[in-house]
Amino acid sequence: MEAGRGVGWGDGQPSAGAGGWRPAIHWRIPLGGMKRGVAVSLVDNTGSLSMQGRETLSELAGRTCILAARAFDVVRGRLTVDILRRQVSQACMDRLSLFATLAGGSDLWRLDRPGEAAGICFPVIPLVVELYRTGPDRFESTVTLLVSGRAVHVNETHDRLGSRWLCTRLDMG
Repeated sequence: MEAGRGVGWGDGQPSAGAGGWRPAIHWRIPLGGMKRGVAVSLVDNTGSLSMQGRETLSELAGRTCILAARAFDVVRGRLTVDILRRQVSQACMDRLSLFATLAGGSDLWRLDRPGEAAGICFPVIPLVVELYRTGPDRFESTVTLLVSGRAVHVNETHDRLGSRWLCTRLDMG
C-alpha cells in the first residue's frame, strides 16, 4: 500500500480537514486496474486518530467502493439486489429493492447518442472515499462515483458485528 501522490494526498500524516476543524489522514488505495487508485480520507471523531490498522481501513475503503458501485448497478437494473445479501442488512436490501423498482422505468444514468446503441450503461468509476469513524465499532462513509461525467454520492454506515462489517444504511443521490 503506497502513500498517494498529488495535491493533498500525502504520506498518511494528519492534515487539516475541511475548514481546518478536524484532523484527517489521506492516502490512496489500488482498486481494479485504476492507475491512480482511489483517494481515501479518514476523519476519526473518537479522538484517537492514528494509522494503526491502516490495512483494515484500506480494506474497508475498498469494500465501500465496491458496495457503492454494485448498489448503483442494482438501482439501474444491471444487477439484482441478491448480490448484496452478505454485505448489507435486510432493511438496506428492502430499501434498495424499492428504489430500484421506482427507478426501473426510467433511463437513470443512461445516454442515447446518434449513431450508437440506445440506452448505453456507462461504467461506474469510484473517485474518492471519505471515512468517518464515529465510534469504536462504526464507520460512516461517503463514496463519490463518476458515471457518464456526473458525480454520484453514496453514503454508507458500517457497523461491526462480531468479526465482520455490515452496511446498515446506504443512500445515494
